[in-house]
Amino acid sequence: GLLFELFFLPAVLFGGHIGSAAAAAVAISFHLGVDVLQGLDFKPFWCPVFWAWLPEFLAVLAGRTPAPEEAWTAVMTRGFEEEPIRWIVCAMYLAFEVVAMLGMFDVTGKESLPMTCCPMFAAPRNMFSKEPRAAMMTDVDLRRGGHIDMAYNYSPFNSVMPIEEPDMKKLPNRIMYWLSSTHVPPLLEPFFNKEHIGKELAFFSNFEVSPELKSRVARMAALYERGSESDWCDSTKVSEVLALQEECHHLFREEARRSREGAQEVAGDDKGCEYTFLRALSCLFLPTAKA
Repeated sequence: GLLFELFFLPAVLFGGHIGSAAAAAVAISFHLGVDVLQGLDFKPFWCPVFWAWLPEFLAVLAGRTPAPEEAWTAVMTRGFEEEPIRWIVCAMYLAFEVVAMLGMFDVTGKESLPMTCCPMFAAPRNMFSKEPRAAMMTDVDLRRGGHIDMAYNYSPFNSVMPIEEPDMKKLPNRIMYWLSSTHVPPLLEPFFNKEHIGKELAFFSNFEVSPELKSRVARMAALYERGSESDWCDSTKVSEVLALQEECHHLFREEARRSREGAQEVAGDDKGCEYTFLRALSCLFLPTAKA
């Protein structure tokens, strides 16, 4: 990963307009691929950065040498002249990122962006191996904007960014976690609340979950436990897991819908919380308004 990132610096500094255009094209293609394959959309963050190389890229496509005012250095200079404060803040954060990258913080237990506690990448997983197993289901699309990302940053068993069930009940969306933590390697123990280590199967939710859904999840967890690490390439085993996952998702969606409809009936004219980030924060941190 570090070599991939360091490739762009000499390409931009010493590759001329062709090298700069090629580096920008490779970078944006990388993020397009991540979006398509993994559903992680970084384009809104990176496209404004790549905009600085757009004149040079268009010049390469047209087969001409870009004018001096089209060079990325000229674009950056105009940006500083028009918005010096924002330019300086962005440059400072970029400098912090360069220090983190050259210091190889990502291989010394600090795999997070500078001045944040959010890890950049999840560890690769094989659900059939002897590792902690957990999953989260919710009735909102976390790949869309405006939601608190409960799939990665928060969970009841997370020691870094935990969320307890009383706080989960304040969230507008329906959510359920399950955890099997009988196999927690020492390397991952700091990320788990100690009381949740060694659990054969535990459930956490902000609404009433049926025994039927819990039994389906238990069957899936047992299938993982009985499997071997090579089962990930066994189409029969994987198909069985995917079928169980779909059953769990179907039951969860139906139960979440009934729970939401029941809450709306109790609330009368109250239509419930909207699925927005600010609304979720208000539900968490502000007292509930009463008529």
